[in-house]
Amino acid sequence: MLAPENTLASAAQAAVLGVYGLETDIHISSDGKPFLLHDDNFVRTTDVKAVYPDRASDRAEYFTLEEATGLNAGKWFVERDPYKTIRDGLVSDSQLEEYLHQTIPTLEDELNIVRQNNLAFIFDIKQPPADQPYAESFLNICLNEIHKAGIDPQVWFLADMDQRELIHSVAPDMKLAYGIDYQNPPSTDELLASGYQIVNTEYGLSKDWIHKYQGANLWVNLYTIDESWQYSRLWLLGVDSTTSSNAHTMIALSLPVLSLPYEKYLILWAVVGVLGLGVILGLALPVYRRLSTQES
Repeated sequence: MLAPENTLASAAQAAVLGVYGLETDIHISSDGKPFLLHDDNFVRTTDVKAVYPDRASDRAEYFTLEEATGLNAGKWFVERDPYKTIRDGLVSDSQLEEYLHQTIPTLEDELNIVRQNNLAFIFDIKQPPADQPYAESFLNICLNEIHKAGIDPQVWFLADMDQRELIHSVAPDMKLAYGIDYQNPPSTDELLASGYQIVNTEYGLSKDWIHKYQGANLWVNLYTIDESWQYSRLWLLGVDSTTSSNAHTMIALSLPVLSLPYEKYLILWAVVGVLGLGVILGLALPVYRRLSTQES
């Protein structure tokens, strides 16, 4: 929230804050080069409408790397101030100047920051359309480039059941992460038998499943935790790590903030409401009786 997403400025600032690792999304250009972007196209976070007005809504994978990295990826953040962090004085003038010149980073750029700061690295590989030249080889290209960076023990590779054998054969020191549906979590035995070490899912994963996975020595990472109360809840549950866009706020917490489970919150306000009604009636009834007596 302090810098434009998926840029080198945001990665570097996260490292300065002291985060445990970085999370990003990876696309591949039409000439086979991986780069960072969350959305399927460049419209929201770049000036693509001004640079390529006829192609603005095209999938990002149809652009060459030169075209992609030639876009401005930071000006939108300065102009829109999406999280009001600029308004609140959390971004300096020098940072604003830096953001105005941010471009789309390559995967190699991001890996350099990961290596230099000894960070964990988790990522989503955004599958290109079937007619994109590198649709079939995208996974291999990313795997080989990350392996080449020499940071295998720091890598959390989100892989489905069909991909895990390839990853293990190329880079056995990478940690296999499995993205689960928190409403239908797989058994610990199934994950362990498949070689997974990390569970990655939304914050709705129940307390029981969090502890089941941890009891089986699986690392539990939950996303996306941008509220202090939610972070505090997971902190108290002993979750291993969380993914957040609001890292500066979470890191500043020295203790969990006070919060209540939703059910207890409802019960509390129901009790307050009943007591409040009792007080009102207790004050109003004597007045009503006195007025009634006077009228009689």
